[in-house]
Amino acid sequence: MPYYIGRFGSIYIPAIISNLRFVVGSIPYTEFDLPTPTPYMSSLEYTVVAGGAGGGGAITVPDSGFYPTWSGGGGAGGYRTGTLTNTIVVTTDLLNPTYYSVVIGGGGAGGGYGPQQGLVGSTSSFSTINSAGGGGGGAGGVNYVSNPGGIRGADGASGSGGAGYSGASINIGGTGNIPSVSPPQGYNGETAGAPHGSPGGGGGGAGGAGGPSSAGGIGVSSIFNGRFYAGGGGGGKSGAAGGVGGSGVGGTGAYDSPAVVAATSGLTNRGGGGGGAWPSLAWSMPPGSQGGNGGSGIVLLRYSNTYTVATTGGLTLESRNTGTNQKLTTIYAGVGSVYFTPNVLEPSDLS
Repeated sequence: MPYYIGRFGSIYIPAIISNLRFVVGSIPYTEFDLPTPTPYMSSLEYTVVAGGAGGGGAITVPDSGFYPTWSGGGGAGGYRTGTLTNTIVVTTDLLNPTYYSVVIGGGGAGGGYGPQQGLVGSTSSFSTINSAGGGGGGAGGVNYVSNPGGIRGADGASGSGGAGYSGASINIGGTGNIPSVSPPQGYNGETAGAPHGSPGGGGGGAGGAGGPSSAGGIGVSSIFNGRFYAGGGGGGKSGAAGGVGGSGVGGTGAYDSPAVVAATSGLTNRGGGGGGAWPSLAWSMPPGSQGGNGGSGIVLLRYSNTYTVATTGGLTLESRNTGTNQKLTTIYAGVGSVYFTPNVLEPSDLS
C-alpha cells in the first residue's frame, strides 16, 4: 500500500503521483506535510545462529580384550551478532525492492551405531553475515589396545567433544571458530580423558570451550530477548548422569546407571549441539548408541519500528514491537529474502 500525500475532498492521492498539482472543479486540494523517508536504515542489529552438530555415536563388544569408549558431544552452531549502520536500503519504490538473502541452517544428525561421527550443522546467514555450523561429535568405537577404534571429533564454528580415550589422537576435541572470525563465533571442544572407559568430551559453545567433566560449552544470552543460544552438547559418560548441555540448549550426553538413558538433542532454533552416545555392549544396535541431533539455527533482527520487513521465498518469521520504538523480527526456518519499507500511512492516520 502507498503513502498518501494529499486529497481532493474525500479522494486520497497516493505518493506515486505526488508530482501532480491540479484542481478538480471547486474541490479543494489538501497536501499533507509528511517526512521524506531516508534511503538507508540508520541502524539494524542482527544475531545469526547456525545449526548445532550431532553428538557422536558409539559401539563396542562384550569381550575382555575390548573397552568401552564414550562419545563426544556436538559443537554448537556459530553465533555472530553486531550492528549494521546506514547500509540497509529502505525501499520506497515497491516495484524495485532491495533484497537481503536469509538462510536458516539445520542441525546435524547424531552419529549412529558403527561408530559414526555426528554430522556437522549447517550455515545460517543474513546478507553477507555467515555463521558456520558446529563440528560433529567424536565417535566411540570398537576399541582394544592393539587397534584403537573410534572417530575424532570435527572442527567447526564450535569444536566437538572428543571420544573417550581410544588411542592415537582420537580423543582430541575439535577446534572452534572455523572459519576464523573476530570476535569468535565459537570455541574448542573438550579433549576426552584416558584411560579406556573415560567419558566423552563436551562440545564447544559460542560462549566458551567444552568441559570440564563432559559438559557442553556455555552459550550466549541474546540482548534482544534474554534467551540463550548455541550451547555445546554434553559428552556421554558412565554413572547416573551424562555431560550436561551448555546453557540448557545443548543436548545431554547418554549415561548408564541405573539404566541406560540415551543422549538428547540440542534445542530447535537455539543452535545447540547434540549429546554424545553410550557405548553398546553388543553387536546389535541397542538404545543409547545413537548421538543426539543438533538444534537448528535462527536469525534475529532488531530495528526501528518505523519500518516494516517483508519476505519472499520460503521463510518462516514473526515480528513484534519490543522496547522503546523498536521492532524484533525472528526468522525461524527456510531460505529466502527480506526487504524493508517505511511504515505505510493509512488515510485514517491523516488529518
